[in-house]
Amino acid sequence: MRRSIQKLTLFRQFYVLTVIYIYVTRIVIYLLQTGLPYSLQWVSAVAEEGATLAFYALTAWHFQPRSDNPYLQLDELELHEAGMHAANTD
Repeated sequence: MRRSIQKLTLFRQFYVLTVIYIYVTRIVIYLLQTGLPYSLQWVSAVAEEGATLAFYALTAWHFQPRSDNPYLQLDELELHEAGMHAANTD
């Protein structure tokens, strides 16, 4: 049960991060492009690249390999079944 909640929390964080990224890159960047004078159009490009860098960095940080990664943990039952399967094939 605890692992399921950890997985759902991680998925929710990733989902919210993705939605924020889409809104920033589609709406906020468009508003910057239309509101800035031509001489400052580079600011919208920098903001878009910054948002992309932040998105990828946060995604990598959330899904980095670590010892308590909820997606790589096995239950005791799964370990027992894997051991029984290995014993039967030998």
